[in-house]
Amino acid sequence: MEKPRVLIAGSGLAAYFAWRQLGEKAIVVSGSLTNNSLISGHCFCTKSPNSQTLENAIIGTGRNLSDRNLVKFFCSKAKGIEKLPEFSKKTEWSLGFKSPLDFLERFQQKALNARIVELNVLENRLDSVTIQHENGQKQVIECNAIVLCTGGYSHYFTPADSMNYSSPTGLEVAFNAGAMVSGLEFNMFHPFGLGGKCLPTEALSKCNVLSKSNGAEWLKKSILQKSLHDRLSKACLAISHEKGGKLKVEMNNKTFNLTPISHYSNGGLVVDCDSKTSIQGVFAAGEIAFGIQGAERIGGTALTEAVVFGSNAGKKAAIHCDDASPCRISFGKAFFEKSKKRIIDCKKIISGNFGTLNSREKLLEGLEKSSEKDCFFLQALFKAGLARKESRGCFNRIDFPKERKKFEKNFLFKLEKGKVKQAFTE
Repeated sequence: MEKPRVLIAGSGLAAYFAWRQLGEKAIVVSGSLTNNSLISGHCFCTKSPNSQTLENAIIGTGRNLSDRNLVKFFCSKAKGIEKLPEFSKKTEWSLGFKSPLDFLERFQQKALNARIVELNVLENRLDSVTIQHENGQKQVIECNAIVLCTGGYSHYFTPADSMNYSSPTGLEVAFNAGAMVSGLEFNMFHPFGLGGKCLPTEALSKCNVLSKSNGAEWLKKSILQKSLHDRLSKACLAISHEKGGKLKVEMNNKTFNLTPISHYSNGGLVVDCDSKTSIQGVFAAGEIAFGIQGAERIGGTALTEAVVFGSNAGKKAAIHCDDASPCRISFGKAFFEKSKKRIIDCKKIISGNFGTLNSREKLLEGLEKSSEKDCFFLQALFKAGLARKESRGCFNRIDFPKERKKFEKNFLFKLEKGKVKQAFTE
C-alpha cells in the first residue's frame, strides 16, 4: 500500500473531490464530521449557451474584480458538470457516493478528527503541519504538500449561517504562515436572516413591511421599478445599521424580525490555475480561495467551484509530491495545550466594527482592537476595508457610497516579520 504524501484539510465537497484524486496518497484531517459538513444550497446548472456567456456573467457580477484566468479555467471545466443531484434521491450519483451516510463513512475511514493549527514553513516551502485533536493534543506531521479546503471566514461575523467553529480557520492559519490573501473586504450578507438561517427568496412575496424606522422610510422612497426582493434588501440593510435594528415583517399573519446574516466570504487565499498559493506545497480550493467571485458572487456557483477546484487541487498536489518523501507523524513529540479559541475574540472585534455598512471610524476602531490582540488576519480584513474607499459589490461604505473606477483592482495582503503588508494588483 502506498504511503501518504499529502494532507487534505476539510470536510466538505472540495475536500472530498481532492481526496478522490489523491486516494492512498492523502491523509485527511477533517475535524468533527456531521451532516452539516455536507452539501447545502444548490449547484449552478451550467447549461449556458457557451463558456463565454458564463464568464461574462461571473466577471460582471464580481464587478470586474474576478481573476479572469481563473474564471476562464472554471468555466471550461464547469461545462462538464450537468447538475449535482439532491442526496434525497435514491439514484446513485455517478461521481462516487449514494447518500450522506455513504459520504461520511468513506471520509471517516481515512480522516483524522483534528484541525490544522499551524503550517510550518521554511524558505517559503511547506515543511510540516501541526494538527490539534479534540482533547487538546497536538501533533506534527512532516509533509511536502497540503490541500486546504476548510472554508472561508464568514462565521467570524454575528449572526452567521455557517458552522460556528471554536478555533481559527485554515485561512487564518495559512495567512499567519505567510500566504497571500485578497478580497477580504467582500463578505456577503444575506439580507433576510431568520433564526440563524436565510429566509427563502420565494417567501418574500408574502411579506408585509411593518417597521417604522428610517430604514422603512428608505424602503418607501426606493425606486418603484425595483423588485420586492431588492427593496426589502435595502430596507433590511439600512435598519441593521441602526443599533439593534431589525426589519419587522408580517407573513401568514405572523410577525417576524429579519436581520442580515453573514452568508459567504468572497475573499481568501490568492491561488493560480493550478490551485497553488504563494507558499510552495500549499494548495487551496473552495470558499477558502479568492479569485472567481470578485466583489460579489453569482448565485449557485459555490458548489460547482468546490467540485472543479477540489479536483484540480488534488491533481496538482499529487504531481507536486510524485518524488516526495512519505508523511511522517511525530507521535513521540505530541504535547497538550488548551485551545485559545481565538474565534471568540475575532467575533467580539468584528461586532459593530465591520458589517453590512461600514465607516472609516469603525474600521479604524476594529483595526486598533485587532492590533492589540495580535490578530493579524483581522488586521488585514480591516485594512482592506479602509483601503477600499468606495462601495462595490457586497462591500459598502457610508462615507463612500458610490463605485469608483480608480478602485477597480484588488488589494493583496501578506504577513511579513510580524507586520501586515499591503499591495495593489492590476
